[in-house]
Amino acid sequence: MSYRVTIRACAAILAFGLTCGTTSSTRAAETYTIYGILSLTGSGAFLGREEAQSLHALETTVNEHGGINGTPVHFSIQDDGSNPSVSVQLANGIIGRHVPVMMGPTLVAACSAVAPLFRNGPVQYCFAPGIYPPRGSYTFAASVSTKEFVLTALRYFRARGWLRLGLITSTDATGQEGERVINEGLGLPENSRITVVDREYFNTTDVNAVAQLARLKAANPSVVIAWTTGTPFGTILRSAADIGFTIPIVTNSGNIVRAQMEQYAAFAPKDLYFTTTRYLAYESSRPGPVKEAQALFYSAIRREGIPPDSGTAIAWDCGGVVVDALRHVGLNASAAQLHDYIEHSHGFAGINGVFDFRDGNQRGLTGRDAIIVRWDGEKKDWVAVTQPGGTPLR
Repeated sequence: MSYRVTIRACAAILAFGLTCGTTSSTRAAETYTIYGILSLTGSGAFLGREEAQSLHALETTVNEHGGINGTPVHFSIQDDGSNPSVSVQLANGIIGRHVPVMMGPTLVAACSAVAPLFRNGPVQYCFAPGIYPPRGSYTFAASVSTKEFVLTALRYFRARGWLRLGLITSTDATGQEGERVINEGLGLPENSRITVVDREYFNTTDVNAVAQLARLKAANPSVVIAWTTGTPFGTILRSAADIGFTIPIVTNSGNIVRAQMEQYAAFAPKDLYFTTTRYLAYESSRPGPVKEAQALFYSAIRREGIPPDSGTAIAWDCGGVVVDALRHVGLNASAAQLHDYIEHSHGFAGINGVFDFRDGNQRGLTGRDAIIVRWDGEKKDWVAVTQPGGTPLR
């Protein structure tokens, strides 16, 4: 995959309100700081560290091209250790600074814990797709929603004739949310032909899931959804290999982490699929603003030496939305002004699609921006198998 930025990527640079082609000087003494809380350690660190690296790459790119209306930007990130209680403490400290926006946290549980603190502002831009902020609230969510990811997967299953579904979910907040939206999706008329043949559960601290997978195998599903993230996902794959489990496994975008897949290389199954967003379909993206934004993204993260993983992509677009909003409302804008601008904004081209917040979903992206990819062990990369929305590629 080529990450080189061409002249066509100037459109993406200009989308941030930056200068294309030359490096503009910025007033270093007037740096504008955007605070954030991410999981740099603990169970969510596999995502949080990449999110922080991506924000740094975005910061460098923005500042090289004039900053925000001539003022350099800096993302100041604090570590919550993947602990929601710590997230709350840190969020209170950031709110006390009377800033208009805070980025993060990383995980569903942490975002849910801090959201009540932002009921009257400032803006909170949660990096977890699995939360559903109320319409008009000060909380915004990253990426395509978990619900839309599930619907995309179910659409793909129908097209493939995979109508016998097995489920294995972790007992934490991520797994519970996954099962909830899967049940919701299965209740829709278009999915009435899909039958759940077995449901299994496991704790994130379990050393194996052999018994659960053996029961799933005996139920003879045509596909299995494994809804968890991080180390527990590795537990599932290792246990599947131990019992010769060859049924296709589908998981969520939170497991699109190259370092993680390198660890699983010896036992990753052949038919392993992931729900994700359009940034991973860069090679097959049609020419236009989204592909140009992707070119800029890949160039920036390659220079920083970081991979184009789920965490990297989530943070880049979230940061881009905020930078674009600040360019329009000004650096002296209140939380209410920033919120109102984002709430009504549309037309910003990110790496995952063209954002439109006007429908009140608090995230700007929809199921039209979701795709399914397959892990190719030989290429050591993900390969798109659907068009945006879940229709299989021909």
